Amino acid sequence: MKKIIFSVMLAALMICTVLTSFGQEANKKLMKARGNLQVAQKDTVNPKSKLMEAQKDTASPKMEMMEVTKDYASEIEEFKNEADLKLSSNQKHIAVLRGKYLKLAETDEACMEKISKLEQKNSDLKKSLADYQDGGKNDWLLFKNRFNDDMDELQNALKEFAPEKME
Repeated sequence: MKKIIFSVMLAALMICTVLTSFGQEANKKLMKARGNLQVAQKDTVNPKSKLMEAQKDTASPKMEMMEVTKDYASEIEEFKNEADLKLSSNQKHIAVLRGKYLKLAETDEACMEKISKLEQKNSDLKKSLADYQDGGKNDWLLFKNRFNDDMDELQNALKEFAPEKME
């Protein structure tokens, strides 16, 4: 008798489990369909808000571009001011070299020619800096790199130039 009751209870439990699992699957599909419907409604109900977001996104790069342009212009001015200071320093150094050389009793045309070339190079750099016209960021970067290379070359030549007679 116990075996029969146990068998009937086990069968009833299995039937209940099977029946409830079928109901849950349909319920899961219904919940998933409702979720998809809500997502679709959100996408179609708010086209104006998406338009507003897109306009905000396009306004932001415009503002950034204006800031970059201001930074770019200030960078050019700052570079020109620094370069002018360096060029003035170079001019003073060249004048000192010329003055020391002229005080010597013996004149060497080769040294005077080197000093003149250094002075000409300094003048050319000053002229190219004054004549620079804005041609865009890439053009500015090329000019800046070329100018810095020439400036470094001139400053190295000034440091290395010291005739033995002057010392």
